[in-house]
Amino acid sequence: MCPITSTTSARSSSACSPSAPASRSSTCSVTPSSCTSPPRARPCSASSRSSGRRASPRRPSPRRTRPRPSSCRPRSRRRGCSRPWRSSWTGTSPTTSAPWPPRRAAAPRSSSSPGPADVRPASPSPGPFFALRRAVRAARGFLRGGLILHGPARPEVALTFDDGPSPAHTPAILDILAARRARATFFLLGSAIENAPDLTRRVHAEQEIGCHSYAHDRAAVNDPEAFRVDTEKALDLFDRVVHARPRHYRFPWGNPGRIAPRDVERRFGMVCVHWSGGGFDERSDTPAIVRHIEDALEPGAILLLHDGCAPGSVYAGSREPTVRALPRILDALDARGLRAVTVGELLSA
Repeated sequence: MCPITSTTSARSSSACSPSAPASRSSTCSVTPSSCTSPPRARPCSASSRSSGRRASPRRPSPRRTRPRPSSCRPRSRRRGCSRPWRSSWTGTSPTTSAPWPPRRAAAPRSSSSPGPADVRPASPSPGPFFALRRAVRAARGFLRGGLILHGPARPEVALTFDDGPSPAHTPAILDILAARRARATFFLLGSAIENAPDLTRRVHAEQEIGCHSYAHDRAAVNDPEAFRVDTEKALDLFDRVVHARPRHYRFPWGNPGRIAPRDVERRFGMVCVHWSGGGFDERSDTPAIVRHIEDALEPGAILLLHDGCAPGSVYAGSREPTVRALPRILDALDARGLRAVTVGELLSA
């Protein structure tokens, strides 16, 4: 309430007005600073003077702020983890024109640093979903019978190479195996045999060969007739190039699909072979390949590596990291007292 004592209402209103001169006959308890400063004190209203109630103070208006742009929004945090999510948003910093998120500058490469094939991003151990998917594929063929996943518990390990022969990498692998007196099995593609018949003969003369289909087609294992056509086309190439048929077969992508492994053995005379561990060399660098193989080393293990790149592979790229990792893999075998043999030698009684 604004306590004002005045003789007349006109004089009282003029006394509280900042523009009107002060009157001697009127007394106002409101200080001049409050009367002349509207933001600090609300002017008296006629209704409040008549009713004797105190005027309610003006509530401050809510602060209006512009919506924060998406580039400035804080990252959400994972529940139970203090580390923020890695945002997939990329653009420009809201304050500068620099790219956002900031990118770490690459270290200068010296003349002795490894080439592009060795600087492939390191791959951690496969996640649980990836490992589960491969286990389901292997279990599908194992439950149907006839799929070999592991050899007898002898101090021997079968090294296998898929998707070859490759003129860029297979000769170097053959040279390393010959220098170390190690044995391996090469599961060859029919389409690769057509492109490198001379290299196929060398593989057959020095190591063991196996069939890995003709086109490495995912859909072929889901259609028995398409699988028959693909396999017969690959075996015809083996007959014409090396004049011999392989004794072992490996499904493309390791997935038997609707094909029973025992039917392959009964119809084509080839035992279906899977693997117990691999180097994931199609998507790893050299140190990671060695680490994955060392984790899978045990007596009777069948190890998966690649010397070529299958048509339509999602991991297309150089197999040079596999070539560089092979001597270190053989060193790990020697350190554990294991001997590198072929699949036929491992499975022999």
